[in-house]
Amino acid sequence: MANHQTKGLSRNWRLLGLLPLAFFIARLVYFSNHGGVSQILWMCHFSNLTLAIGLLFDRPTWIAISAYWLILAVPFWLIDVFSFGLEGITSAATHLGGLAVAILPVWKSFPNKRVWHFALGWYLFLQLVCRLFTTPELNINMAHAVYRGWEAMYPNYAWYWLLTTAGAGLSVFLLDAVRMSVFNRKKAGTP
Repeated sequence: MANHQTKGLSRNWRLLGLLPLAFFIARLVYFSNHGGVSQILWMCHFSNLTLAIGLLFDRPTWIAISAYWLILAVPFWLIDVFSFGLEGITSAATHLGGLAVAILPVWKSFPNKRVWHFALGWYLFLQLVCRLFTTPELNINMAHAVYRGWEAMYPNYAWYWLLTTAGAGLSVFLLDAVRMSVFNRKKAGTP
């Protein structure tokens, strides 16, 4: 049974979860062929897996959390693409394809509660996993150091971490507020 009060996703919507699962697997294969399997832990790539699980098992909270992180990841990914070059078609699939898949059902399958704190908790958990189990050179999810290219603006990692975490928290809070506003209008039957 779905964990929300609205009607659950139809079978076709749930099968849409196979797309982000394919994006995740394709990216995992890419990283394993290029010697960097731990890079699958980047929030943008891993969000495709959580989106797939959310869709396939009709878990609106997982869908919303994944959508938030994919929305927030794309601008940073675009900066990387223009600054450092594209890392293959699987990179575009996990970012743009994942975002496209996430946007559609997040408005159809509404968790009828706030989920921003779960999104922030998920970010902190994944960042901790990266800090404990990935190398500092990869700096996955900025778990070890200031993100490349931003070192001059933030010479102190502790301040950088505090500011980016606060920014991430504010961002998911605002995305959640927009989603809840749409949910409440839909529930009330107003456009």
